[in-house]
Amino acid sequence: MTRQPRTNPLANPGVYSYGSNDLKAKQIFDERKRYEALFDLFHGDTKTFSTWTTDRFYGLVNTKGNTVVPDQSRLKSLRFPGDSDQQFFALNFVSDAWSDLSLRLRKLARENIIFKDSPWANPKVFKAWQPLQDHYDLYLRNEVYPIFANSFMTSLNNDAKVRGFHTFLQRFDDFSRNIIAKTGPLTRSGMIEGYGTPNYMSGLIIEISDDDYDDDFNKGYKFLDENFDVVSNIVAQYGFMIDKNIPFRLIADISSPAMQEYMTGVPIEGFDLGQNYDYICKPAIESSEVPPMAYGYSQIPGLADVIRRIAFYTIPDGEPVPGYARYKKNAGDARIADDWVSILENETPSVIYEIMYMIDYKETWTSDIETLQKYLIYFYNFYVVSKPSVLLRSSGTHDCPPVNFSIDRKIIQPDFFEKTYGSRWKLKTFYVLRNMERQTTAAPRVAMKEVQDFLNLYNISSVEGDQTAYRRALRYLQEEYIGPLDKNPLTLDHVWDIILSS
Repeated sequence: MTRQPRTNPLANPGVYSYGSNDLKAKQIFDERKRYEALFDLFHGDTKTFSTWTTDRFYGLVNTKGNTVVPDQSRLKSLRFPGDSDQQFFALNFVSDAWSDLSLRLRKLARENIIFKDSPWANPKVFKAWQPLQDHYDLYLRNEVYPIFANSFMTSLNNDAKVRGFHTFLQRFDDFSRNIIAKTGPLTRSGMIEGYGTPNYMSGLIIEISDDDYDDDFNKGYKFLDENFDVVSNIVAQYGFMIDKNIPFRLIADISSPAMQEYMTGVPIEGFDLGQNYDYICKPAIESSEVPPMAYGYSQIPGLADVIRRIAFYTIPDGEPVPGYARYKKNAGDARIADDWVSILENETPSVIYEIMYMIDYKETWTSDIETLQKYLIYFYNFYVVSKPSVLLRSSGTHDCPPVNFSIDRKIIQPDFFEKTYGSRWKLKTFYVLRNMERQTTAAPRVAMKEVQDFLNLYNISSVEGDQTAYRRALRYLQEEYIGPLDKNPLTLDHVWDIILSS
């Protein structure tokens, strides 16, 4: 079973989809329906996923409706990178599951159960977690600032209105009201809520190809191959789902008992110190500091022969305990009231996600403005370097004719911003920007009352220190006036919802 038999696409023109973004709308619709039918035919009855539609915010928005990013201390490198010079990362338990899955598929290929020319025979990582900050940085530097400096500031005499940082902020405020409505957000939370943030930034996604997402023929012919039904079942045994629209995208299914075994562990049968893995190729990281792993077997009915290489920790008397301590009662995070066994026994799967988002992710709203603040300082200083002075002309009087004069713009330091504007400015700016990004700006009288409410809370709390007061007021602002993301904001006043409801 070296090579799999392939059907000539030209001989069966109705089998494969030829959809792409280059087609007209009606053609795309018809071809995508054909692709979905092909996927369902080959995929079998295992759980599927769609990051294009219903599962768009999976791993990006927590159970409270707030945007999140993975805590980087929870990440672990992924084995078998597509580029040997590059490292890829995912949440540590996802990395563990991937290691076992990729080894299992390679073993099946050696045993001639999977065709050796299948993309599933030797899977490698081409995309995985990337820092949101990198995406945000490129967006602000390459898209937002050029529009501000080269278009907005060159119109309506805006450049002449900038004498220093304060007037710069005034111009940027005017600019913000236009760019958010027409172009895009300014905060990290707003960026995640939009549709430009890649899902693999969640730390829960691994892509085994860098092929185009929109090439339906390639997706069908290459990945929905003779092995796909078998592969779909194998993938599920290790807690992953396959993206329906991107079949080379694997998503960690947190609700899967298989993935939970990598979180909480299985009974330990022995230990592998990193030297005895059955690798087909070298590990992603050549290091003498390979984390030791325990191994055992799945406790899920029907999967007793599936080996799990799992993390472990030791308790004070030296006994090894399987799984990650942070998911264990009395061993991990103090905020967790019950262990996973209790959670599963109580049949509350949503709690599983709550725990993961609580201890493995950080809510972005807590630092949105501090992050943006750094860019405002950078943008202003960069603008001053490129245009260090502004030429003005006095209005003149009967006695004195108008004259030309210049004002030198001065570079500012980060501490100037904090001393001059402080927490009240950050609170109000967060309120204004997030409402504009959500397109939920309140009426002036309502907005004024809301601003007074959270500023009053800040003032009352300031006796406990500025940072304590700021965090308390910011949380109140977020919970009371911004709120969770509405993933389905349309109402029956809109045609789409009328169609949906019928």
